[in-house]
Amino acid sequence: DLSTVRESLNIEKNRLGADKGFLSNTKRIIQRYEQEIQGSREMYVDVNGEAFAGGICPTCGQALPFEQLQEATRVFNQKKEQKLATIIGQAERLKEEQQQAVERAKDMESVIRQREETIEEMENQLRNAQSATLKVTDLPEYRASIMEIDGIIEGLQTEISSLVADSSKV
Repeated sequence: DLSTVRESLNIEKNRLGADKGFLSNTKRIIQRYEQEIQGSREMYVDVNGEAFAGGICPTCGQALPFEQLQEATRVFNQKKEQKLATIIGQAERLKEEQQQAVERAKDMESVIRQREETIEEMENQLRNAQSATLKVTDLPEYRASIMEIDGIIEGLQTEISSLVADSSKV
């Protein structure tokens, strides 16, 4: 039935549109992950470039004793390593999520290709079905019926003309 094929075709086209929207959104997400990963790289370089600038007592302005200087340097380096580890962990998580998004995009591209092939097949089926549909006007019975109706109409018109002529005599 042509209407069923048309309806199925429209459903597939709607699904294709939704799939393409999902793919477009997924590609934007991948780009956003790339920006965030680049931000993590830049942050890592900044934090890694930090150097201990202490060594002076903030209260009296004198140089810290050697033991306090070592402790302050150790605390600074420890905090720096923690910051770097946090940045690395965040970047690794972002890379994993980005890779998952890339896989979803690849899967959706495959689904879109399959759906486009299905739509093409359905459109071909519809065209074939439409061309194979027999038109009523092509049937010999239709032509015979039309000729018969034309004859009846012609007869009625003659009869009407005759009645009009008779009524004008009265």
